[in-house]
Amino acid sequence: MDPQIESPKKPLGSSSKWLGRATGEGESAIKELFHKLGVHDLERTIFADEGAVFRETKLTDYADYMKNPKVSDEKFEEYSDLVTNGYKAPNCIKWTSDDVGYGIFASEDIPAGTLIAEYAGMGSPKSHIKNRTWSWNYPIKGPVIDSFPNRVSLDGGIHGNEIRFINHSDDRNTSPVLVHNGTNWVNCYHARKAITKDEELLISDGKRYWKTRVKVDL
Repeated sequence: MDPQIESPKKPLGSSSKWLGRATGEGESAIKELFHKLGVHDLERTIFADEGAVFRETKLTDYADYMKNPKVSDEKFEEYSDLVTNGYKAPNCIKWTSDDVGYGIFASEDIPAGTLIAEYAGMGSPKSHIKNRTWSWNYPIKGPVIDSFPNRVSLDGGIHGNEIRFINHSDDRNTSPVLVHNGTNWVNCYHARKAITKDEELLISDGKRYWKTRVKVDL
């Protein structure tokens, strides 16, 4: 959902218009959309000064995760290479409804196990984030090392990429996964099952997220 748009309006044409980065026109349309929403369009995650310690982290800084990763070593290396090169699975942003706002859809078939993209945002202390609609704990699971702050959030509210438009579903087709991009750890999504062209990309926001919010049917 995109609660920033309290009285949702379609700033870029009709509800059937698809916005993707495949063409120069699509790239400029997405940048215009982000500008109208007051969101800084990011290619990669950035960190506030208070989260600067995370700007350069090694694989070994997150040994607990590496003992029990969500993907195989081969997939982890594949994802790491892809995210380092700024890969995003083919996708388009589309207005879904006045209740939900924008969503993100596959513009080509996406096989199960495919990296979707990095969830880019601003890494900053959780206490600095007023609206946590778009924020994840950073990293997703547990501390990196004991000397690092443990209440840091990755927030896609004001700084982010198109992956911030992924909506919630109890029947999700993507899952979060941690990847190392050669410089630091980043939060990504990958396809947990095959996703067909024009199908909406969906994630589970978890039970805690919905304790203070009301679900809207997609």
